[in-house]
Amino acid sequence: MKSRHLAALSIVEQALQTRLAEAARSIGAGSSDIPRVTLPPTRDPSHGDFATPVALAAAKSWKCDPMKIATALAHDG
Repeated sequence: MKSRHLAALSIVEQALQTRLAEAARSIGAGSSDIPRVTLPPTRDPSHGDFATPVALAAAKSWKCDPMKIATALAHDG
């Protein structure tokens, strides 16, 4: 991947990491329970370019619905 694409991907990962930390605070999860956001390519290109399992990983440790976490990551506010 070209360096500018890697830089853009890093910005997206950082933004998602920030949103995940905000979601953790709103749910009452501890800051040590926040999984690291990664954006690997999807297995099926028809599903998009990248995906992250972070909502599922957080849901397990936070004992929370992963859809609630994913929605918090996808929407402002």
